[in-house]
Amino acid sequence: MSQFSFPFETTLQNLYSFGIQVLNTKDTDEKVKLSFQAQQLYEEGKISVRPLDRNEMFRVRPPNVPARPDNVTIVPPKQLHKRGSGTVENRAALIHSICHMESYAIDLSWDIICRFAILDYLPDEFLIDWFYVALDECRHFKMLSKRLTELGSFYGQFPSHGGLWSAATATQNDVMLRLCILHTVHEARGLDMTPNNIRKLREAKDFESADVLSVILEEEISHVQKGVKWFKFCCAHAIREERRKNREEQNFVHVGNDMLTTTTNEQEVSEDLIRQRFHHLVRNHTTTGVLRPPFNHEARLKAGFTKDWYEPLIPEANVASTTNEETQANEEVIH
Repeated sequence: MSQFSFPFETTLQNLYSFGIQVLNTKDTDEKVKLSFQAQQLYEEGKISVRPLDRNEMFRVRPPNVPARPDNVTIVPPKQLHKRGSGTVENRAALIHSICHMESYAIDLSWDIICRFAILDYLPDEFLIDWFYVALDECRHFKMLSKRLTELGSFYGQFPSHGGLWSAATATQNDVMLRLCILHTVHEARGLDMTPNNIRKLREAKDFESADVLSVILEEEISHVQKGVKWFKFCCAHAIREERRKNREEQNFVHVGNDMLTTTTNEQEVSEDLIRQRFHHLVRNHTTTGVLRPPFNHEARLKAGFTKDWYEPLIPEANVASTTNEETQANEEVIH
């Protein structure tokens, strides 16, 4: 159990405080238990979303790095176990790598709640959406952990990497950037690569593992949908704020002794403009600045993540042929 204790009395009375507790709890199974406890209390109407005293969120902030299990060894990506599907050990290593990502996904979902709940313009709906994503990730972790046991393995048997939280650290001060990099680009890459993993597992006659990944794939579509939804919301807000500040600073017209403002409509933000901002962020805040095939167009479309969001980010040389890029993309999502 976590040794973390709140410096104030109102503990675990809202989703925010539950999130803080989860992020300061090392054991992933305990993170899951806390999350499901929060679900029961929230759905029974016994806890609020944010603290009633908003200052509570300023007094206790989420950790820069969440508490993580002691038995999981973190190594550079190049030292990871080679993940095929031909042997039981290789299949266990593959499931372990996905289980590890789901364990981080639990922390990421709670972190976006706790880190950005202080932003008044974000409605409770934003926090609730990511709370239910966290619950999905908890179930996914439990499914994969159970499958590891059935394969004679356990979470922590194989070395893992911490690259996912490096991206979280790089985006911890900007909710729009967090949504762009982690909750659309990274989540959508999972949609792209999972079908290939399912195919390999079925070819190896590991239908149980393939079925688990099939369930996860279908549910992850809604996570990408939420990433796109809230990126649009936050991006539109940022653009309106930029327009408002520009109007206040520059767009005043003096007529005699009267001061008149221009009639620019600050509220209308086109989706084209939002997509342009998305492209700018990907080009400037990812390692390569590009996105490479393969793409699961069908799953992305279901999530509202249409081709005009990501095809402009494909390097020209890679549009016609995807053979080499499939290998690279697979490395990107696993490592």
